[in-house]
Amino acid sequence: MGAEKQWEQDEQADQESSNLTGVAAVSAEDASGQVFADRTEFVLSPEDWEAWEALNDRPARDIPELRELMAKPSPFFVD
Repeated sequence: MGAEKQWEQDEQADQESSNLTGVAAVSAEDASGQVFADRTEFVLSPEDWEAWEALNDRPARDIPELRELMAKPSPFFVD
């Protein structure tokens, strides 16, 4: 890693009151999000597919905070 890039990361860490590990984790998360955003197909092994289906087959949970949020008018639609 070049000295200039190291300095930029140090500055970013100082500004965010974070350490370099946190900055690297955010950068990696951003990069992986961009990769997955462009994918249109995800292939799962039979075992992973069963795990995915088990998650989706669980009964819905009542989350009062989410129910309250969804009862509010949408900020994206104006009458």
